[in-house]
Amino acid sequence: MADLFEQIVADYLTEKGYLTKLNVNYRKYDGKGSGSDIDVLALHQKSHKVIVGECKSWQSGINFDWMITSETKGAKDTQDYFKPIFQDDWAKGLVDKVNEEFGTREFVYTIFCARTYGSSEKFVERTIDGNRIEILRLSDIVRETVQRIRDKKNQSVEPTTLGRFLQLQLAAGISLAADSSREEQSKNRK
Repeated sequence: MADLFEQIVADYLTEKGYLTKLNVNYRKYDGKGSGSDIDVLALHQKSHKVIVGECKSWQSGINFDWMITSETKGAKDTQDYFKPIFQDDWAKGLVDKVNEEFGTREFVYTIFCARTYGSSEKFVERTIDGNRIEILRLSDIVRETVQRIRDKKNQSVEPTTLGRFLQLQLAAGISLAADSSREEQSKNRK
């Protein structure tokens, strides 16, 4: 069953013209061991671009720089949450599953997360079988969706739960500016 953050990401991608599937199971290349899942698998209706979405809503955030550069047990344990990035057999299994679902081995692996720390440059330099990695924070999703709602020519009801919730917040006069600036401050302190 999809959690709230996965549903928010699916709504965000739906607004952008993607068809989405949640919690798509797959196994590593050799088929051994327990399986894993793709939180959000999305196919754009026109361009046929595929997004493999990994959703992490950790309250403490993700320090990508630490995960890449640290040799501590904590960093290694955190890497296990991103198996296809750090383990080739999981990467090949993921690529095979995307190919099975959509007939392509090309996609963008997007990590949707609540908050980040450190630099993600070394992290996104990595690939999954040649497919690039991107990171998108919840604050960016909210900011972009709110801007789209404000720019609309009419006052029609938003078609997704995410859009409608943000539309209701705007109608109620609830500001998200303080939350986004707090997140920026947190991001910059590390």
